[in-house]
Amino acid sequence: MSDLGQNKAVEAMLEKRTSQRAATAASAIVLTNACRVDAAVADLSSGGAGLIGSTPPREGQEVQIRMGGHTLFGAVAWQKDSAFGVTFEDTLGNHDWSIIDEIVRLAEAEKRRAEQGLIPDELPNKCSDSD
Repeated sequence: MSDLGQNKAVEAMLEKRTSQRAATAASAIVLTNACRVDAAVADLSSGGAGLIGSTPPREGQEVQIRMGGHTLFGAVAWQKDSAFGVTFEDTLGNHDWSIIDEIVRLAEAEKRRAEQGLIPDELPNKCSDSD
């Protein structure tokens, strides 16, 4: 996806937000029972995350998001093009932004390690409609 297309997807995603969210430059690994998606984390809140991935999981699919040394469980609430939103099973602690800050800081460090080839692939990096 071009930078312009990715920016439009992020803008559309952010227009629907009502809760306080932290914008990030972090990356995450989104896992389903059958696939893996390397994703950019556009924003993160105590109740969910907005992500962008080349082949996102479908709406309603249960996922694990691995970022910043944490594994967050949730379900895909919506998906449009490469952008998708995940609602967490449990909130990260109402108004406890120190947890969110820690996850973002650690996830950004993971992103740097991945760019250096220090994090191995575990599953195919794509989800299809049949997953």
